Amino acid sequence: MPTFIPPVVYDVPPLEANSKGLAARLFRHYGPYRRGRSVLRINGVYSTHDTPDQLTLNLAEEVYHGGHVYEVTPEVADALTLAGYQVWAEITWDELADHTWDDLQGIPWEVL
Repeated sequence: MPTFIPPVVYDVPPLEANSKGLAARLFRHYGPYRRGRSVLRINGVYSTHDTPDQLTLNLAEEVYHGGHVYEVTPEVADALTLAGYQVWAEITWDELADHTWDDLQGIPWEVL
C-alpha cells in the first residue's frame, strides 16, 4: 500500500525568545523543531492547513492530520501526487541515498 505523510514545517523554536543563561547558550545551537501540517481535500482539491478549525474539517472529504502516517489507496496516492504531495510507494534503501538528512526525517521507518 502507498504511504502518505503530510508535510512538515520547521518553525517551532527550541527555546523561548526571552530565555537567558545556560539554556540560551545551549539551545542556540539547535534548529527549530518540526511541526506537522494537515492535508484536506475540500471540493475535490487538496490543500495544506496549519490548524484547521472544526468547520473546515466538517467540509473536508478527506483529512490527513499532520504528524501521522497514512496508508492510502493507489487512486488516492495518484491524486495526492498530482496535487504536488509526496507519496511513498515502497521505500527502499537505494531511494534513501538520494535524500538529505532533513528529507529523511519524515520517512516512516516502519515501512522499510
